[in-house]
Formats: sequence, C-alpha cells, structure tokens
Amino acid sequence: MYDMNKKYAAALAAFFSVMYVLTFAEHYCEAAKIANVDTCTIERQKLGERSYYCITLDAVHKDARDNTFVYLVKEKHSILGNELVCTMRYIDILAKDDAYAALNTDDSSLTESDLVILHSDRELSQGSKIRLLE
Repeated sequence: MYDMNKKYAAALAAFFSVMYVLTFAEHYCEAAKIANVDTCTIERQKLGERSYYCITLDAVHKDARDNTFVYLVKEKHSILGNELVCTMRYIDILAKDDAYAALNTDDSSLTESDLVILHSDRELSQGSKIRLLE
C-alpha cells in the first residue's frame, strides 16, 4: 500500500510539473505575439477655405492592390477585459511631400482623436494585439 501511495504521489507531482511548464509556455508564447508600437496623432491644418488632416508618411502603408492605409489603435472589449488591437483604415492622400501627407477631412473614417500606429516591432495585420510604448 505504501508503495502504491508513493507511485501515485510521484505521478501527481510529475503531472503538476508538466501542467506548470505548459501554462508558463502558453503565457510566454501569447505575450510574444503582442506587438510593441509607437503612435502619432492626426493634425488638422487649414489652408484658405479648406481643412486637411496631416499625417507623417512613416505611418502610411500600401496593400497588395496599391491602396494606401494606416493602422489605428482600437480598444477591444471582451469577457477577459480590454485589450488593444490594431485596425486598418484606408485613406485618400490628396497631396504629399517628403515627410507628410495631406488627407481629406471630409473622409469620415479618420478623426483627430485617432491614435495612428507609427512603428511596430512586429509585422501588423488587421486585429493584431498591440502594446503602446511609453
């Protein structure tokens, strides 16, 4: 009987050790999927009668069809709490120079309160989990 309890205790200890390692590995792998990002804001500039949104060209991307877009920071509410994710927003560039692009303010897809992702330490896609750098 004593031998059986010893074997049972050893098997139980091994089981819990494996579960601990798997839990740690899953958490570590999940954390590795989160991209660290720098952000910038959209500025409204007025030229005569017209207003434009100005954004740095470093935040502008092109898709496979040569359409321009930016990644925005969005808060996703879930049963496990809130998390930050990126979302793609297509934009229409009216004019640009070496550093900035002018966007149409009539385009309701962007606002001055949007946080635009400037740089990321990982490749982003629609819905990628992100963490803001300080």
